[in-house]
Amino acid sequence: MTKGVYMPKRTGGNGEHVVTMREVAKAAGVSIKTVSNVVNDYEFVSQATRDKVNKAIAELGYTVNVSARNLRRGQTGIIGLAIPDLQMPYFAQLSSLVIEEAKKVGLRVIVEPTQYSRDGELEALHGSQQTMIDGLIYSPLELGQDDVEQLKVDYPLVLVGERIFTDQVDHIATENVEGAKRATQYLLTTGCRRVAVVGVHPGEKVGSAALRYQGYLEALEEAGVEFDDRLVVESGMWHRSDGVRAMNALLDSGVEVDGVVALNDMLASGVMHAIQMHGLHIPDDISVVGFDNSDDSQYLSPALTSIAPGLEAVARLSVRALKNHGGVAKADLNEENLEALKAGMPNLLRHVDNIQNVYGLPCVVAINRFPTDTEAELELIESECQKLGVNVKLSEVWAKGGEGALELADEVMRLIEQPSELKFAYEDGADVADALEAVATKVYRADGIDFTPAAKRQLAELRENGFGNLPVCVAKTQYSFSDNAKALGAPENFRITVRELKVSAGAHFVVALTGSVLTMPGLPKVPAAENIDVDNDGNITGLF
Repeated sequence: MTKGVYMPKRTGGNGEHVVTMREVAKAAGVSIKTVSNVVNDYEFVSQATRDKVNKAIAELGYTVNVSARNLRRGQTGIIGLAIPDLQMPYFAQLSSLVIEEAKKVGLRVIVEPTQYSRDGELEALHGSQQTMIDGLIYSPLELGQDDVEQLKVDYPLVLVGERIFTDQVDHIATENVEGAKRATQYLLTTGCRRVAVVGVHPGEKVGSAALRYQGYLEALEEAGVEFDDRLVVESGMWHRSDGVRAMNALLDSGVEVDGVVALNDMLASGVMHAIQMHGLHIPDDISVVGFDNSDDSQYLSPALTSIAPGLEAVARLSVRALKNHGGVAKADLNEENLEALKAGMPNLLRHVDNIQNVYGLPCVVAINRFPTDTEAELELIESECQKLGVNVKLSEVWAKGGEGALELADEVMRLIEQPSELKFAYEDGADVADALEAVATKVYRADGIDFTPAAKRQLAELRENGFGNLPVCVAKTQYSFSDNAKALGAPENFRITVRELKVSAGAHFVVALTGSVLTMPGLPKVPAAENIDVDNDGNITGLF
């Protein structure tokens, strides 16, 4: 009897042998783990090892059983998209983009229109179909802030829109306030002074309508244009017919109007129709700006000026968030993604601005370059930083040692030789409360500081015991300028809550604890050691 390893043969439905990963590993002279890393395109497998594995795969005819892989992972490879309506251009376009982004990463999408129904939105969250999907991209219109508890589901969930604000799930929204503000500013710069807003929802506190209305008001205030409530036109829905009715009512009322901010493009289309039916001309008599930059806007006559909400980024980030939370592993997030990078740039630029303008120091942006970083991504970072007069240098210390930081070191030395004057966010000896207020408003760009009752008592004790004028150290999430880990980028219009104040007497400062931050080091959920392997040739993978 010949000694060796017994390898049972698997057969398919037609009786043909099905090549296994174990066979590929034996043929390539590597471990099964290494084959898995290559098949799943794990980034840190050496090219030589990757070539050997791919050669064995080609020679043996190995194919990945996607269904079996998903079954092992407890996944279906399908994500859900719950939207109010497929007839609305905004949601139709969003659906198309989500499907496109999902396809890039091997996911399929089930689209479920909720038909502007509260029951439909609840069914999308809690219905039996949830057993079929790996996660849900969810855009509600009927549920509101009082329904936050409904979002406590046992699957990955990404919230799109502004009806519900919570840190329980990932939340992706468009710049509604800023977008409507810019639309209004645009009309004002063209000479309009009687600018109407169409599509307001009375009493709405959250949601696109409320936020876009807020942007309209801010633009008027900043321009010193008197607000006239007769120019605020309500509309329960945002369809073309609603825009026609709203604009007809405004024009028939006799109120003077020379510009209109419509809160979406379908409203704008109806508004334009009503203006023309009244024998008026666009933009000679009345200028119109829409919101959403729908595909149809350019085919109107005249073409509609519209605010782009960045749907491409919303779709891409929504899919990536689901991938990150269970739809696909983090290891598969390595493809070039300029839109996502752009979405994250405000955070970096805020840090740069703080160093330059808050602390008065020159700076350089160091990029820890890894193999998955593309030239286009690096060029984008460099171009954005150079707009602020800051150079970008690559750091490859992890791969090349000290040699990988020579250019960075040269730039640091150059900056050291430049004249500068260090400034602080607050004066030495300032009261703890004043110091925290200064850090919050100047560095984090918050509207201010709030103290919990417990923190107020601690503040009084600090002052009483002679610690009220110590420097401050703020302990908060590293993911955000705010105390909310979900508020990414460069958030605005928020306040920071101090829940506890502690004295570090030896270090001679007061620590302000905010949010749910922990004051101890943490460990990753998946240790790096799980990705380390050695093939039969002694090549180590997974160290970086």
